[in-house]
Amino acid sequence: MVVNYVPAIEPRLTAHRPATPTTTTETLVEWLLDLEQEAVARLELLTDAECGFSPHPDANDADVTFWHIARWLDVLAATGAVTAPKPSTQVWHRDGFADEYGYDPTGIGYLGLGTLTGYTPGEMRAVPRLGPAALTRYLRASTTELCEVLTGFDAERINHDQGFGSPYQIVGGTLQGSFGHLGEIDCLVALQARLNGER
Repeated sequence: MVVNYVPAIEPRLTAHRPATPTTTTETLVEWLLDLEQEAVARLELLTDAECGFSPHPDANDADVTFWHIARWLDVLAATGAVTAPKPSTQVWHRDGFADEYGYDPTGIGYLGLGTLTGYTPGEMRAVPRLGPAALTRYLRASTTELCEVLTGFDAERINHDQGFGSPYQIVGGTLQGSFGHLGEIDCLVALQARLNGER
């Protein structure tokens, strides 16, 4: 009987990273790096088939959910977490993913950010499935970009609300949601295994 990685998550898939943040910015960076570590650990264990499994045509699969996580990090980095995104500065465009996969998410979904948030089921299905290796590249590049943005924030700027939330609130909320999406991915992996008679 094949065993997937999910039973090994007690309480997490990877060991805790050594971290002693002393500022709000350092805390966000540590959360971001922890998210990357946990996400990449899953991607290294998943097959293309596991990434592509969905229990319903209108439900997200793990592949598009990982893309959603990386995409939000990418957009936040391109916006400096506070302004409108510029496609030319987004990893998705700059590093050739848009050309390689023939997909430009600009203008789609919530605020036209193209992050999967606010997509219709049809728009979700149009997102290309990258597979674990390309998703890892996209996630790592987006993480690096957002880390660089965050390290440029001082204590005042990270907490300054410009009318729609402070960078701390925007990035912190996104990271909390992203960790939740890892649980969603774990659920999909476990469900597929159960349906296949595995555990």
